[in-house]
Amino acid sequence: MLRSSVFDRLSIVGKNSRENYIRAGGIALAVAGCWWVTRRCRWDRFLSSSAGADSNSANTKAKPKNTKYDHLTKEQRDLWRTKKEEEKKASRERLQAALQGHYNLEIAFDLGYGTSYDDKHGQSLARQIARSYSYVRNSPVPTLVHLTSYQGETVDALTRQGSENWHVKRHSEGLKKVFEERLGDVVYLSPDAPDPLPEVVEGKVYVIGGLVDRTIMKHMSYREATETGVQAYHLPLHLHLGDNKDLLNRGGVLNICTVALLLLKYKQNPDWATVIPQVMKEEAPTRFKALEVE
Repeated sequence: MLRSSVFDRLSIVGKNSRENYIRAGGIALAVAGCWWVTRRCRWDRFLSSSAGADSNSANTKAKPKNTKYDHLTKEQRDLWRTKKEEEKKASRERLQAALQGHYNLEIAFDLGYGTSYDDKHGQSLARQIARSYSYVRNSPVPTLVHLTSYQGETVDALTRQGSENWHVKRHSEGLKKVFEERLGDVVYLSPDAPDPLPEVVEGKVYVIGGLVDRTIMKHMSYREATETGVQAYHLPLHLHLGDNKDLLNRGGVLNICTVALLLLKYKQNPDWATVIPQVMKEEAPTRFKALEVE
C-alpha cells in the first residue's frame, strides 16, 4: 500500500525532475512515519490493556496474606519463633531418648494385613499413621513407636508421607517375630475383644492394627491377636459415650490416629471418663457435639 501511494504521487509530479524526486522522497518518509506512529500507538494500547487485565486477574486470584500474626510486634514474633524452635528441639530430643529406652508409652502399628498400599485404602492408612506420628511428636509423653511388617508397598506408601525422617523402630518382620520374647507384654487393641482396657501402663506394648476404619472388617484384629497369642482389649468407649448411634453402628471402630491419641491423652490424664469424650469431640466434633467434656 505504501509503495503504490508513492508511485501514484510520482506519476502526478513527473519522473524526470530532480526536484520532483526529492519531493517524492519526502512524501514517502512522511507516509512511513505516520504508519509507524499509528502502529506503535496501537501496540502500546494493546500492551497497557493486557497488563491491566493480568493485574486484575492476579489481584482476583491472589490469596489473602496470613494476618494471624500481623498484630504482633517484631519482638513478639521473635519470641514466638524462638519458642517454636525450642519445642521442635525438645520433641526431637524426646523421640531420640525413646529410641534409647527412655519412654513411658510403647505403641506398635501392625502393618501385616496384606493390604495393597497403592489403592485408596492403603493411601488412607499411610496418612492415618503419619497423623498418629505427629500426635506422638507433639505430645509431652515420651513414646516409642514400632512399625512391624514394614516392607514392600508399605515402605513406599509411608515414604511418601515422610516416614524416612521419623524417629521410630522399623521392623520388616511381623508382630509375633518382633516381640516373640515379650508376648506377655503385648496388648492388642481390637473393637471385637470381649473386655475393656482398664488402664494404660508402662512396660506394655499397645498394638494398633493397620486397618482403615472406612472398611470395617469384623473380628480381623481380634483373630490376629488370638493367633499371635497375645491379650486383646477394646477401648471402653461405650461406657463413657452413652448410646451414640453412630458409634454403635460402626461397632466401636475408630480410625488409627484417634486410637493413638486416646493412648497419649490417657498417659497425661489417667481417667477414661475425661479423656474419651475430650478426644472424640476433638476428632469428630460433628458426630459427638452433644458430649459433655469435664
